Amino acid sequence: MSKNLPFLVYCIEEYKTQKRMTGRATMELFKKYGVQNYLYDCYDALHTTGSNYIINDIDNFIRERDRKIIS
Repeated sequence: MSKNLPFLVYCIEEYKTQKRMTGRATMELFKKYGVQNYLYDCYDALHTTGSNYIINDIDNFIRERDRKIIS
């Protein structure tokens, strides 16, 4: 098992809880914007931060990806 997998699960659960989303809706959102790959790529920086920072960072990532899709 990758050392990043427990971190990914933690991020999904935290995001789902803070945004009051279902697990399915959270996974669909993460897949749509490639959040899983982002979390894997940024594991070294993000795993040392707190949950609020991670959730804000995910939101910023999604906004940025959404802006690129629209442009």
